[in-house]
Amino acid sequence: EMWQKPWEHLGKGVLWLIATPIIAVIIAITVIGLPISFLLMVGYMVACYFSFIVLAMGLAHWLITWEGKKKKDSKLKMFGLTALAIIVLTVVFSIPVIGMLLKLIGMAWAFHTILTVKCNILKKV
Repeated sequence: EMWQKPWEHLGKGVLWLIATPIIAVIIAITVIGLPISFLLMVGYMVACYFSFIVLAMGLAHWLITWEGKKKKDSKLKMFGLTALAIIVLTVVFSIPVIGMLLKLIGMAWAFHTILTVKCNILKKV
């Protein structure tokens, strides 16, 4: 789904990246909301951290589907391509200015994917 609607994921991801800390500060104003705000920010930081891995997995999945071959070794290939994508993304993101912009774009894109998957899981429960 990450690759089917890329602009939608990017736009909503930027919105969530900006809105979540603002919402947490607003919730933290009340005494009861302070622990909720803390949990929201912890979840936000965890999602930001895992967005890098989700982006790498998304790139690996795109490469596998772009190749168009489905074989028995697709799990091993997915693991290898994810590891390769992590290395490539680390190198690209370490470029001074452009790397930071690409990192923010990738993080926003993957952040919305994480939220979408989480919402889909919660809907099933």
